[in-house]
Amino acid sequence: MKSALKWIPLSVLLLFTTATRSQAGDYFLTIGGGYAPSGNQVSLEKNVQLFQQLVQEQFPNQVSHTILFSDGKRPTRDLQYLDPKLVIPPVNQTLARIFGKERDLAYQYRNHQVKDVSGGASRKNIEQWFEQTGSELKPGDRVFIYVTAHGGESDDRRQPYNTTLYLWNGDKIRVTEFSKLLDKIPAPVNVMTVMVQCHCGGFADLIFNEADPTKGTSKASRCGFFATVYNRPAAGCTPDINEEEYHEYSTYFWEAIRGISRTGKPIGNCDYDQDGSVSFAEAHAYAVLTSTTIDISVCTSDSFLRAYSKSKTSNETTAALLTSDSPYTTLLSQATPVQKAIINGLSKQLKLSAQNRGKEAWELAQKITNQKQQLNRTLRTKNRELDSLHKEIRSRLTRDWPELNNPFNPVLPTLLREQSQQILATAKSHSRYASSLQLQQQVDQLESQLLDLDRRWAKTQRLLRGLETVALAAN
Repeated sequence: MKSALKWIPLSVLLLFTTATRSQAGDYFLTIGGGYAPSGNQVSLEKNVQLFQQLVQEQFPNQVSHTILFSDGKRPTRDLQYLDPKLVIPPVNQTLARIFGKERDLAYQYRNHQVKDVSGGASRKNIEQWFEQTGSELKPGDRVFIYVTAHGGESDDRRQPYNTTLYLWNGDKIRVTEFSKLLDKIPAPVNVMTVMVQCHCGGFADLIFNEADPTKGTSKASRCGFFATVYNRPAAGCTPDINEEEYHEYSTYFWEAIRGISRTGKPIGNCDYDQDGSVSFAEAHAYAVLTSTTIDISVCTSDSFLRAYSKSKTSNETTAALLTSDSPYTTLLSQATPVQKAIINGLSKQLKLSAQNRGKEAWELAQKITNQKQQLNRTLRTKNRELDSLHKEIRSRLTRDWPELNNPFNPVLPTLLREQSQQILATAKSHSRYASSLQLQQQVDQLESQLLDLDRRWAKTQRLLRGLETVALAAN
């Protein structure tokens, strides 16, 4: 089955027009990259390149595609990557661990290789696109916006959903500001977004006037899909050049659309409604089901339902209203094929089968949360012990090589080159060096266990949201 890029209705709010498109055009805007070279991982570059390939596959007769990435056309080393061929000397590895400088030890930098880039991912360039291109679009045109970048929480506690998209050189755009930019596009133009930055779920509110649910829904035709909720980081950004290791949201989303993985391997069937093509909603469901990350992915119809649907916690309580705790068979009877795929699939993955599926999922989430809290307490204790050991070893090393106190000391490169064996021997001869290695291993294992638990917890939240969405839609 060949996947198709298909515009679909997500709710009554998001019904797209069916008028003839003989004179209409498709316009793609890609915003990508980090806020600086140290936050501009190679996976962001490869995400943009994959999307370029997808657009070319689906629209062979060249469409308008504006790409704004990191520093644009400047020939600077703006991209961070890990070279698997890089050999780090043992003395550097040991000292980095003891001095707490392991984080970016192996990172290297080069100029990005995104072809046909229009400019940098700056606020000015984004505003210019909406002013010059977006505002000139006509009814029947379609806009697709893909964002693969970094993001942050809202800086206003009174507006927690007003999250932030980070742009190059420390620039940024908030949800409410992006909403004003979208307002420059004529209302009849269909707008579709896929965003994968941290805290991107706040941008699901772009379907409301001024991105505010209390001000009603926008008359514009918009929908979108987002890697995670407004108050959570997203998985994915990595300097690793191996695309087999890329597990972020849009990797799975584009897999579903293309029918193959980003490395060219065939994937399973995700045409959940069996109509012969894969819709955006099905691609979203595939990502929710297939991804094993910390993401709790959402879409604009989720925001719409949670803003306007009735529930038993509202003032209009009636016995007829459904909740996530309603009988599972009742919820299934109200679910669409895509929704059924999500809640059945996640139930199977989590090995849940009770009629009160919501309660069962909530109890599992609480159990996982308790396990995480216990592991976190153990991890904090181990980290304090490890810091103490490293401090002792550092004190011994800097007694003989005080230059180690400052990595910018001009003598240090010569010392590391000419006296590496002596430095290593001194470190390893410390009475507690072996203990520090064992403790480091324990810390690494605890962090791995915590990540696994967080991923499993995220699955419970995806299921709970899926059940709630079915209930809210029915209500």
